[in-house]
Amino acid sequence: PTTTSPTLVVGENRIQRDKYYTGNISMERVAVVSRVARTFFRFGSFEICKPTDAKTGRAGPSAGDEATGQALFDFVAENYFEEVASSKPARAEKAKAILKEVCKTTAYTCAMWQAVGFTHGVLNTDNMSILGITIDYGPYGFQEYFDWDHVPNGSDGTGRYDYKSQPEICKWNVMKLAESFGFCGVLDVESGKAVVEEEYDLAFKEAYEGKFRKKLGVFGNEEGDEEFIKLVLDTMAETRADFTETFVSLETYAESEGSSEAL
Repeated sequence: PTTTSPTLVVGENRIQRDKYYTGNISMERVAVVSRVARTFFRFGSFEICKPTDAKTGRAGPSAGDEATGQALFDFVAENYFEEVASSKPARAEKAKAILKEVCKTTAYTCAMWQAVGFTHGVLNTDNMSILGITIDYGPYGFQEYFDWDHVPNGSDGTGRYDYKSQPEICKWNVMKLAESFGFCGVLDVESGKAVVEEEYDLAFKEAYEGKFRKKLGVFGNEEGDEEFIKLVLDTMAETRADFTETFVSLETYAESEGSSEAL
């Protein structure tokens, strides 16, 4: 799930760019990429009512203004979660239902990233879509040789957003959305976090294992599937196997044995 890019406009002007943050500056032509999605509301949009953070000293532009937060929530619910808005009369019930949906769509998208070796690079709350689509392509990367610790972002020195951490970072961000719903006065924080704990991990496990079973030609749902998938990926990491070519080779082998459905 992703935004789309219908146009790319390249200009004649040139700007300085240090592509790899190594000090090797080059002059490149300017360009504008347009991106289109149903909406660009993000988790961070709901931090508008966030009170002053004890660590950073910063607050949302409408800190404590629950009326503004509730108006934002109602607009998003009515325009992008129509079924929920029409079936749940109470705002708190709407918020719970929307959190459930966000857990499912976010977990699914993250699972699809993992399944193709994609690392987003900058998974803060302002770069995550309320609809669970991939937005804000910056220092992202697709893996060649497989590495659990792959980091495409040159400024992520701690590896906070590396490949292996994406599932938990996405869950952490949904937790922050639950907190923001509390700041906006639409759902108490504990109830929101309880929804995330109940929904996210199961949704991710189902999507992740389901996708890798298909890639590996494994049918059914066996208890050891999660360990088998990890074993395959660990082996790929130890042998520095190319992520995409490994699965293409498995498919080629299956076809050579007279089956394109299973190994």
